[in-house]
Amino acid sequence: MESAAKRKAASAAVGDSDGRPAKRQKVPPTPNANAETVESTTTKGLQFLESLKQAKDKTGRPIAVHFLTLPSKSELPEYYEHIKLPIAIDTIEDKLERGDYSSLAQVESDCKRLVNNAKAYNDKKSIIYEDAERLRKTASNWMTKHNPAYRDGNYVAVATPVPGEENSLPGKPIPRIQSTPRAANSPATPDTFAERPRRAAAVQSTPAPSKLRQSASVAPEVEDNPDFDGKTFQQAQEQIVKELIDYVEPESQLQIFAPFVNLPSRSLKDYYQLIKDPMSLTAVRKKISGVVGREQPTGHTLYKSWDALEQAMTLIWLNARDYNEDGSDIYNVSIELEEFFYKRLAEAKAKVDEPPQPKLKLNIVLVQIPTLLLRAVLQHPASLSTMKRC
Repeated sequence: MESAAKRKAASAAVGDSDGRPAKRQKVPPTPNANAETVESTTTKGLQFLESLKQAKDKTGRPIAVHFLTLPSKSELPEYYEHIKLPIAIDTIEDKLERGDYSSLAQVESDCKRLVNNAKAYNDKKSIIYEDAERLRKTASNWMTKHNPAYRDGNYVAVATPVPGEENSLPGKPIPRIQSTPRAANSPATPDTFAERPRRAAAVQSTPAPSKLRQSASVAPEVEDNPDFDGKTFQQAQEQIVKELIDYVEPESQLQIFAPFVNLPSRSLKDYYQLIKDPMSLTAVRKKISGVVGREQPTGHTLYKSWDALEQAMTLIWLNARDYNEDGSDIYNVSIELEEFFYKRLAEAKAKVDEPPQPKLKLNIVLVQIPTLLLRAVLQHPASLSTMKRC
């Protein structure tokens, strides 16, 4: 606001000096304290790589050992026949030290290419494939917290494209390469990067935290009032979800709940194979607005009780914990999401009553048995079987 006022004042001064209308002048942009530079990217990028090297699985085993260096071209030439853009951790490290990266988004893209290469070349059940997935989660968790690009709601991280294939579809499956499996607990060497037989499947992209896109408003109008006094049941539901979507962590100034706003891309097949009942904050918000499928909003919430809203919200953090590593940033943020929700839910329940629940009516039809027939059956039970045969 202040810089805009200064530009207006400067323009007015020029116009007054010669009696002619002021011309628009280009003003040098104000330096952004958060702008990335080669130097800042190098510093942060090396910290990122160190976090990958230090990452361990639940048993305490390092997960990055397979990806530290590329396999030997002389010992594994077929790897380079199928992987057109080989990348290892030391590849990224060398580029950082040369100053080749000007943003963490570029570093993240190369890391995603590394993961995609490992998944494309190795069998899905191999230790290398599994560690590639662990590395992906670790990288995504770190970048979500430290990469300034995630402050842009439209940012989606993608793997560095293979030269000549920027606009192409995933290639044909590569013929399976047979090799001797390595025991999971045996020491790893640089050549283990491509030791396992590759799986015959297209490379999958990795999930990025959801876009914070502003879709057409289908929700009831909610005042920016943190209190629930005077709100209807539906407005209180919308207030809670809106606060979660818009929440900015004071320390980092990041929307830390961004990964839960929208669902991952459908191209992430492994997510939807594992998560059977996906849920997002946007999906909950639409149901509060009465949206069913692609129909227009009815304006009446589909969650008729606080318990119904709670059940839907619970899916969000449980799914996040099923898909992400224990102790990861997203795993931990899902705990914060749960705590924030229950805090606001308790406050809403204290101020806003849920609507009366419809009572279940039971239509009981009584069949009257003739008195004489009932007496006959009670006095002579054997006669009942005789009547059944008639």
